[in-house]
Amino acid sequence: MEAVSEPVSDDEPVAQSGLRVCHVIDTLKFGGAERQFVNVLNAMPASARFAIILRYNGQPGFFAELAPAIPRLTIRLRLRYGAIQIWQIVRWLRRQRIDVVHTHMFWPNLYGVVAARLARVPVVVTTDHGTDPWKGRHHHWLERNVITPRVDRRFCVSRNVFESLAGSGVAAEKLVIVSNGTEVPPLQRRVRTGPLHIGSVGRLVWEKDFASLIRAADLMRKQGLEFRLSIVGDGPLRADLQQQIKALGLEQMVLLTGFQSDIGAWLSRFDLFVMSSVEEGQPLALLEAMARGLPIIATRVGGIPDTLAAEREGVLVAPGDARALADAVLALNADPERCRRLGEQARNRVINEFSVQALARHYLDHYAQLWDARCRATIPDSDVRGRA
Repeated sequence: MEAVSEPVSDDEPVAQSGLRVCHVIDTLKFGGAERQFVNVLNAMPASARFAIILRYNGQPGFFAELAPAIPRLTIRLRLRYGAIQIWQIVRWLRRQRIDVVHTHMFWPNLYGVVAARLARVPVVVTTDHGTDPWKGRHHHWLERNVITPRVDRRFCVSRNVFESLAGSGVAAEKLVIVSNGTEVPPLQRRVRTGPLHIGSVGRLVWEKDFASLIRAADLMRKQGLEFRLSIVGDGPLRADLQQQIKALGLEQMVLLTGFQSDIGAWLSRFDLFVMSSVEEGQPLALLEAMARGLPIIATRVGGIPDTLAAEREGVLVAPGDARALADAVLALNADPERCRRLGEQARNRVINEFSVQALARHYLDHYAQLWDARCRATIPDSDVRGRA
């Protein structure tokens, strides 16, 4: 496949908010929530962005993507030293005169929210990036009784995350849906020069259900389709999936690439993107594929239907259905014009609703509204301007 770049106009820069905002996350590794953390911070006003990373055990290449000018605190989180480390965060927040603390995922939510309130930060918000089925009863108790009462808003990346938190007892009036955002690269016009190259991206875990995608590959081969399937990512199920590929005799057609840091380079090689998940929040890999104008087949789970409109922007099938995945690939392969139309509509949707610049603006608007409601009446405008 060859690609020809076509430039697109950049989004307008994010306006200055005048607030000093600190984002808190557990670690910096290649994942959807972590990518959002980096992208949003980099898109924020340069003079008003701060970061706390609770575990300094991320991947160096990804850590380096965070703008070097961003002031940051990194600690080695240990539950046994929780009180001491929370106080360390409190002192740092006070020194930096933070106006807004924005935490991401469960443990940062817990540590960051408690520290922010002890530091008397005016506005505290969280983002939940998934439904977190691993949570036990004590996690839900902490959600209801420690985190939620101390925050001004809890942002959810999709409707199913909203419903999951509300269903676990989190006060619905504090929940707001704010979708993920992605970088939008210049459009590449794809010209196929060989067999159909199908791609998928994600950790090799049960939620992504790559086993069904591999079964679909076997069905497509039996239908006579010439193709390559690249599954980009690594995880605990790699050996099992490799064994499945071998058992089905697909070694020459299906590749597990392992961990790859440059997902964009892989997406640029694909003719078609498939997401076979059985559980999702709002997957960033889906947004990245949409941003590149790829025709997409995805499962009807989690936040996917709210992100990718069926038949207008992509094809949605039932989760766990290898036959439906295979049939959808065969149908799109036979209709290049439909592929072009779906990819174009999906890209336009990302530009209008899911760019990282749009996400940063949404957050800044929420911060300003919450801060105004809490602080504007008691702090002079000159002092507000001096915070930038």
